[in-house]
Amino acid sequence: MNELCADIGYKSINHAGEQLCGDHVEIAEKEGDPDSAVIVLADGLGSGVKASILSTLTARIISTMMAAGLSLEVLAPVGYTAKTLSTILVDECIKLYGGEPGDDATACVVKIRRRTPVNVLFGPPSDSDDADRMMSLFFSKEGRHIVCGGTTASIAARWLHKPLRANTSFDSSGVPPTSTIEGVDLVTEGVMTVSKVLEFAKDYLQDNSQYEVWSIKKDGASQICRMLFEEATDIGFYVGRAVNPAHQNPDLPINFHIKMNLVKELTASLKEMGKRVTVNYY
Repeated sequence: MNELCADIGYKSINHAGEQLCGDHVEIAEKEGDPDSAVIVLADGLGSGVKASILSTLTARIISTMMAAGLSLEVLAPVGYTAKTLSTILVDECIKLYGGEPGDDATACVVKIRRRTPVNVLFGPPSDSDDADRMMSLFFSKEGRHIVCGGTTASIAARWLHKPLRANTSFDSSGVPPTSTIEGVDLVTEGVMTVSKVLEFAKDYLQDNSQYEVWSIKKDGASQICRMLFEEATDIGFYVGRAVNPAHQNPDLPINFHIKMNLVKELTASLKEMGKRVTVNYY
């Protein structure tokens, strides 16, 4: 596996009163080379619909030329991720405008970084006989390891021959507390925590307004967000299809289908962030 990849993040704001942004970011892949990317940021003249059309055409023309071999040398800021840095820059621009942007503004950041794998175990297998195989594959993978769900954590602890220790302290986030298992980077509750991660992921792909929440808090969802959104480039999900009897109570808003949909929506959001995501079901 190529250890380097491009971390790409951008954010735009519209001219006050305009529904469309006159800036446009175009990302193109060189034909026959999936590990390459061409990124063009174009500023259309003026703002609104006309500027949006002009910037879109310009960005696509330039990105096509570069994908065909036009050379250009730039890269790489250090510190924050590309998305975070672009958010910081644009948010500062909004402040300078006093909250009422006088023109479109876009920041696009590209950073070359080493690939960082993160593995997520979510739910026990539908057939208990598959537990050892599931654990063996999960823990054999390079990178960080996150275990989500109480039953899942118990299985992982038994497989590792390590105690599962619960953290009984709650914080103001309302997310269930984490636990610890030696050999696991993070152990969290299941559906409620992952639901919160999905909420943050959707916001991340829009205006990233909740960055100041998950970037500093210590609850399970915030820690998962930092690992998946900021650290990870390659994410492997290992999802158990077992049905939790407690989730079948009609008085509870949790069931098997919600769990599967969470995985589907979260993986889609992570792919939209530019992550390489694989999902294995058991």
